[in-house]
Amino acid sequence: MKLNLIALAAVVALLLLMTGCTGTEPTKSETPLNGGDEIASMIEDLDFLYDTLEKSHKDLYAMVSKETLMAEKERIVKEIPNMTDAEFYFSLKQLIAQVKDPHTTVNYSDSVYKHLMAMPFAIEKYGEDWHIMMLDEYNEKYLGSKLIAINDMPIETIFEKAKAIISFENEAWATSQFSNTIAFAEALNYLGVVEEDANILLKVETLEGLEVTFPLAPLTASTLMSTEIEVFEGETVAKTFPEGIYRALSLDEATLFIQYNVCQESPDLPMATFVETIKKELMDKPYATVVFDLRYNTGGDAEVIRPMLDMIKALKDEKALEIYTLIGKNTFSSAIINAIQTKEELGSTFIGTATGGTVNGFGSMSAFDLKNHPFVVTYSTAYLELIEGYNKDALYPDVVVVQTLEDYIDGIDTEIKWLLNK
Repeated sequence: MKLNLIALAAVVALLLLMTGCTGTEPTKSETPLNGGDEIASMIEDLDFLYDTLEKSHKDLYAMVSKETLMAEKERIVKEIPNMTDAEFYFSLKQLIAQVKDPHTTVNYSDSVYKHLMAMPFAIEKYGEDWHIMMLDEYNEKYLGSKLIAINDMPIETIFEKAKAIISFENEAWATSQFSNTIAFAEALNYLGVVEEDANILLKVETLEGLEVTFPLAPLTASTLMSTEIEVFEGETVAKTFPEGIYRALSLDEATLFIQYNVCQESPDLPMATFVETIKKELMDKPYATVVFDLRYNTGGDAEVIRPMLDMIKALKDEKALEIYTLIGKNTFSSAIINAIQTKEELGSTFIGTATGGTVNGFGSMSAFDLKNHPFVVTYSTAYLELIEGYNKDALYPDVVVVQTLEDYIDGIDTEIKWLLNK
């Protein structure tokens, strides 16, 4: 499937959680900023970031000692005279990552592609292996290949290194964020995977079992805009592939599927209207099972789905409905709240894999901009205890079902296959 840049952004946001690509070519921030003004601006932003988080975060030192965080801050101060803008950005990400709160992080306040060189690829983990799911048109023959190494560094080693600049609290979220984290040449350089200005070489094992190494050139924003990006897919695409904010499908005469991809109201379909449509469907047809799909939902407003939950709850006993909720590594923040609500209020059974967010943890995000650099910092203002006494690092499924590469190639949703054949 060939995608222009706008279509690519939509697919990646749902499948691999990458951001959209807009903006102009990056300025040459590769040149060290040794001038006094540049050094002073970095130090001012670093101090402002640290002081603001210390004052405003719900509990900045819950998972890291103040001594450790201060030591990291001082390391950055010492290295600032020789830092590029990109290195300063990733240094701040590394500092904040030590807080171990995925709601607390730093990103560009405008498009990241204005500032960093994009790597035209994306990867996804199936089983124990990382497979290439997106590539530029020139290298499309390697789509689906298992990624073994980048510049001879094993991909699992790179994953462990990348965790230093990912704000996460469990392995599922680190896995979810890995592809987008290493999708920039400057990130690979910062992590020590490649030398500055060196060729970037991907070593793969093709679907035919051949080991191949090929170069992948980083792209500026303007070049990326004109580059065709190919997506790896089989002959067919599962009909439950993520689409829209929310939607419903009849999987068979007994199973109604409700996909909820973002915790927000759709501008084209108000939740109240959607709920009435679903209610009529349930009343008119002999459905025995309702499936909520939250696998791609990274959060938003937890209250948007409330009318749907109330309606299903009112009909559950009357219609003898069996409820299932699909969860996975991209289920995060408010989607965790909604998943728990389906369990507590509807008696739902969780199917899938561990969520990217925790049950009891920090949330209720706020944000601030830095003074001198185009960075926005998000942080948690509250600690949320959704299940009293729950101490696991994620919301875990009642039944573990993992999407397989073979099913993906065949256009099969493995979790749905399990549900329909149980």
